[in-house]
Amino acid sequence: IGDAYKRLTRHRCRMVRRGIDAEPLYVGYCNHENKL
Repeated sequence: IGDAYKRLTRHRCRMVRRGIDAEPLYVGYCNHENKL
């Protein structure tokens, strides 16, 4: 399950970078979100 969560988290970050308003799976953030 841990590997799948890591892959989904990375995919979410890619979506956010592309401008898609994707919600976090649980808690967390992408590194580039801190720069906003």
